[in-house]
Amino acid sequence: MMAPTLARYDPQRRALTRLDQTTYRFAMVLVNVYEAKTQLSKLLEAVERGEKVTIARAGRPIADLVPHQRADIVWGTWKGAVVIPDDFDEPDQEIIDMFEGKYSSDDELLGP
Repeated sequence: MMAPTLARYDPQRRALTRLDQTTYRFAMVLVNVYEAKTQLSKLLEAVERGEKVTIARAGRPIADLVPHQRADIVWGTWKGAVVIPDDFDEPDQEIIDMFEGKYSSDDELLGP
């Protein structure tokens, strides 16, 4: 004797629905690229509810939609650790000579 079915899978809702109509959402939703493009708003709502949405191409997962996590920026972390010399913006004669072709392939400065 078989046990009665207590739940069924609803592919439209991507969820298990108990016979008394209570819905249990899966923790992860897998959608193809076309469905992701056409149902993006609904997928974003699912992400807001805490679900992880995986987008697949030909059944192979390629991307995950997950809630955004804010990264706080801490300004001044490198203060005092980096020193920029006063002549930083001054022209470098050696580099000018390279652009003017005054260096050989042996990196020796050629005469005028």
